[in-house]
Amino acid sequence: MLSKFLPWITMLIVFSSFLVMSSKLHDQEAAQRQARLTAESRYLAAQIDTDLDNRVGALERLAASWRRQSSMDPPELLHDVRRYLEDVPGYQAIEGVDATHHVAWVYPLQGNEQAVHLNLGFEPNRARAMLKAWATGLPQATAPVNLVQGGKGFLLFIPVVGFSQERYL
Repeated sequence: MLSKFLPWITMLIVFSSFLVMSSKLHDQEAAQRQARLTAESRYLAAQIDTDLDNRVGALERLAASWRRQSSMDPPELLHDVRRYLEDVPGYQAIEGVDATHHVAWVYPLQGNEQAVHLNLGFEPNRARAMLKAWATGLPQATAPVNLVQGGKGFLLFIPVVGFSQERYL
């Protein structure tokens, strides 16, 4: 009688083995996809980090060159900003912020008109980053904010030390 069920038992064992191997293969492929995704994410994070470091360094050099200026009036500075943005695209705008925490000028103006004369101390996230930049003398970024121009972004405050009052780029 056992010989009558032997083909069925064999088929059940083979089918069960197939299911187990298929499941293990699926798990292994998922683990490989996750490992590739993790590696890609780390690579992209490193690329973004490097790009931001380069941008911050360039903006710090721009601010350092302005320390030698007698003021932060646009005619003296916009030429440098324009040249910088031609070489390094990807900014919404670069702004000059005065001692009252108001945006004194913005480049490019087109599309950023709403930012002109904006008091950046109106929101705690922005005010905190701005004041920390002045206190430490180091660049400080905000957490993500709703930009007055529309959309999301972050602001990077770079103190321009050398004037009698605080100024930011």
